Amino acid sequence: MGNSAAKDATEDADGSRSVDLSRKLSPADYIKHISGEHVEGDLLVLPWEIYYNTISIAENINASFNFISEIPEELSLHVPHLRVLNMSHNQINKLPESFHLLLHLRSLDLSYNKFREFPITITKLPKVHSVNVAHNSIIELPISIGRMQTVS
Repeated sequence: MGNSAAKDATEDADGSRSVDLSRKLSPADYIKHISGEHVEGDLLVLPWEIYYNTISIAENINASFNFISEIPEELSLHVPHLRVLNMSHNQINKLPESFHLLLHLRSLDLSYNKFREFPITITKLPKVHSVNVAHNSIIELPISIGRMQTVS
């Protein structure tokens, strides 16, 4: 059940290119994961291949249910067509400054991570319409979230 490297991008029914790095956990591993324990086979970082040439045309990336603690600063430069990013159920507590350069991002799932503050860079994403930050430790939302035109 491990993830040791980026899987090949696949083409979805709608023609978009997707990369699925998500984990399918057994009930015992799920209990460990939600308790914050590293489970064998978890990705600790996004594989370099995901954001360097190999699949730079990816539009959907699902890296949920891993143990990833940060999103690389370079991601927005190497995956410029990214529309959907699911990083739920990881250990992320902040986003890189360059995150707002994901100009085509429409859907972002950061639920079940370690955020204590709402990432301001999300408010600068021009096309995002769905943001999920549920089950983090966010106490308040920034005023700038009210200026987001496309979020529903």
